[in-house]
Amino acid sequence: MDFFSLLSYMSAISSSGISRAGLFQHASKLPYISSRYFKKVDFVAKAFNHDYAEACRIVGEATKEPEVKAVLLRLSGALSSGEELDRFLAREARVFGETYSNSYAGRLELLKKWTDAYIALIMTAAVVTVMAVVTMIIGNITVMMIMSLCSLTILVTIGGVWLIANQAPKKNEFTICQFILKSRN
Repeated sequence: MDFFSLLSYMSAISSSGISRAGLFQHASKLPYISSRYFKKVDFVAKAFNHDYAEACRIVGEATKEPEVKAVLLRLSGALSSGEELDRFLAREARVFGETYSNSYAGRLELLKKWTDAYIALIMTAAVVTVMAVVTMIIGNITVMMIMSLCSLTILVTIGGVWLIANQAPKKNEFTICQFILKSRN
């Protein structure tokens, strides 16, 4: 989500006609974790007198994160081929947005399936408990048997809650860095 926010920001300011140097300088000053890559690109371009296409390639090849590496290498190719920067960044931001949306939707579908399975477990435990009560009414059943069935029902319920809690998509899995707003006073 952090990198998507940065790409969206870069796409927005590049549509204003800002220079490449200004774009990378503004992107490097944002309070995102992924801004450091654009800070490196800006540094390599200015310190070693490379053009931004070459700087993106150098930093992209040294980057370990696959998503950032791929975008930086594609950005290098787009800059060297003369593709319009605002269109490239808009397309990349849209692709990242769709990827995030699809990933989140998939996690929600998985959560729905786990919830259905949990309901089935609870219903099964309830049926077993009802059968134990009916058996107790009709015939002779020990207190130990009732206690074991109640314990089984409680364990199934706790296990189901634990499974769902581990499968539910969490906001902090997708947010790497919060955007910090500061007063300009």
